[in-house]
Amino acid sequence: MELSEKLFYSYYTDAKLISDHDTLADIAESIRMNRDESMTVLHDPSKYANEVRSDEATAKQLGITGAPFFVIDRKYTITGAQPTEVFIKTLNQASQ
Repeated sequence: MELSEKLFYSYYTDAKLISDHDTLADIAESIRMNRDESMTVLHDPSKYANEVRSDEATAKQLGITGAPFFVIDRKYTITGAQPTEVFIKTLNQASQ
C-alpha cells in the first residue's frame, strides 16, 4: 500500500488522528519507511525544502501544471490520464 492510500485508510477507516506525529510515523513505518527519518522530517519540515524547490523548478521548466504528468528521457511528455496505446507510442518514439 502506498503512503497516500495508507493515510486515507488510516483516517477514514481506522479513524486515526493523522495530524499526530506519532500516528504519521506509525503509518510511515507500516509501509517500510524509516520511522526515525519520518519523525525528523515531521519536526523539521524544511529538511527537504531545497530538493522540493529544485523539483518545482524542473516541473516549471517542463511545463508541468498538473498531474498526472509523465516525462520520458527528459524529452517526451504525457499529460493527464492516457490509454496504454499513448504510452506505447511515446516509449517507441523515445527508443528511436
